[in-house]
Amino acid sequence: MKLLTFLRDSVARPGLALSEQIGLDLLAAEPSLPARWNELFAVLDQIRDLAARWSDLRPEGQPDSPLFSLADVALLPPVPEPSKIICVGRNYRDHAEEQHAKLPARPLLFSKAPSCLQG
Repeated sequence: MKLLTFLRDSVARPGLALSEQIGLDLLAAEPSLPARWNELFAVLDQIRDLAARWSDLRPEGQPDSPLFSLADVALLPPVPEPSKIICVGRNYRDHAEEQHAKLPARPLLFSKAPSCLQG
């Protein structure tokens, strides 16, 4: 289950990427859900159930379907407007080896500005 935010009619909407080509508009699938990811995290079990229910279907030929082609929408950062972004450097062996560096004894934490997010 991949989280995404996309533009539909110039409005940011939460969704899921069910595959490399198909997305699920969460608010169209279940209008009672909150419209922001910050609130949706509290109902991830319900979102997982929605994803399971819609994952084998395709948008073609289904009027008013909450499914859509990912190629037809503009993607925004998956979780827009985070309060902060904390990252962990060299957090797995292959990454350390790519940098010709040792695994750290303790996690290497660093922050990123929310403005660095991309769709």
